[in-house]
Parts: sequence; structure tokens; C-alpha cells
Amino acid sequence: MNYSFHNKVVWVTGASKGIGLSLANELHQLGAQLVLSARDSSKIKGIPSATLIDCDVTDKAQVTQVVATIIEKFGGLDCIILNAGNAEYVDVAKFDSDIYRRMMEVNFMSQVEAVEICLPHLRKSPAPYIVGMTSSVAWLGLSRGHAYSASKAAARNFFQGLALDLVNDDIPVSIICPGFVKTPLTDKNDFPMPGLITAESAGQRIANGLVKMKPEIHFPKRFTWPLKFISCLPAGIRFWLLKKVV
Repeated sequence: MNYSFHNKVVWVTGASKGIGLSLANELHQLGAQLVLSARDSSKIKGIPSATLIDCDVTDKAQVTQVVATIIEKFGGLDCIILNAGNAEYVDVAKFDSDIYRRMMEVNFMSQVEAVEICLPHLRKSPAPYIVGMTSSVAWLGLSRGHAYSASKAAARNFFQGLALDLVNDDIPVSIICPGFVKTPLTDKNDFPMPGLITAESAGQRIANGLVKMKPEIHFPKRFTWPLKFISCLPAGIRFWLLKKVV
């Protein structure tokens, strides 16, 4: 069974650039009534019919106000796509726990709080849908990236458990686990990014997966399948392999 985005009220966070903006364009083509938020929504270009709202997803009061605005304007909410996030890397020579706190706040707790605020309204929708952005690195703790991957692993486990608990409420949950996507965020990376794809390609793949209501959408397969395989190996072998690439 497919999900029709036509005339559905869909809120996408972190929609000013990268995957969020590309996915919003795809959903616009599918006929969604889009609400797009970002810390500076004036940067969201190319979707004139969308409702644009400033929102820092780590500020619960702002998220609450966004949802109130959506309900006031549209009378309901059908789908949330919790895409907003950030990445910071760890230097163990200058270990800083604040990096972990920031990663958990933006990549995990912001999603938990958004679900808390949106769930009562989604329960009233005839076609509710929850979508969470995680990452393919949620499957492994990687050198320098463990603050980021830990937050993404927390988000992935959260949405997996939530999907089970919402079965009886007929609220499907999909998890997005991208590999490397060329965005302003990954442009800052100072290491090779195997399997790098464009944000436009990522948006298309995600939209196709969401229409099919896939529980987990991961890509590109040439990168994500090897990661999945490595994550299933015995700990000693896994550590030996990953140490080779550090």
C-alpha cells in the first residue's frame, strides 16, 4: 500500500538547504501542502506555495508555536518529516562533552519533543505518517564521529521502538539512513566520502521510499550495505577492519 502525499499537510524541518530542500521539492511535485521550517526560513527558495516558518528545533516553545500555526492555518497535520540536524566531530586530544550534548539535543531530543507535540494532532489525521532522519553511521561508532553517530543511533532506536508502539494506532513510521550526501554540511568534511551523491538524488530516493512507506530508507546501497555487513561482524573483526581506515 502506497502513501499519497496529495493534499496532505506535511511539515519538513531543516528545509532551507541540502536534503531537506530537495525532499521538499519532490513532495511539492507530489501535491503536498508543505510547511517548511528552518532557523532562517527566508533561505528556503523555489517552493512558492509552501508555508515558511522560522524555527529552531532545539527550542521546544518554538516547535510548539509552529505546530499551533499549522493547526490554525490548515485545521490538521498529516505527516511530519523531522529532517533538521547537525554534525560535529570529536578531537580526543581536546575532549569536550559539550559536543555530545549539542549533538543529542539537535539530532535526537528535538525529534522526541516534536513527536510529543505533534502526536495528538497526528492521531486525528486520516493518514498520519512520522518520518525521522537518522544516518547510516547510526549502525557503527566511527573515529571522530562518535558524538554524531551516537545521536543518530539514539534517534534510530527511538523511531524503531515508536513504530512498534504505534502499530495499533495505524501510524506508520519510516526511518531515513543516508550515506554521504553533498550538502553545505558535508562540504565541511576533511576526509574522503565514499559513495557521495547529490542532494537532488537523495531527495528523489527518499520521496520514492516514503511513497512506498518503507520502514527504513537507506542509500546509496553500495555504501550502506557494506556498513550494515560490518556492523553485524564479531566485535574483534569489526574493530580490526575499522582501525584499518582510521
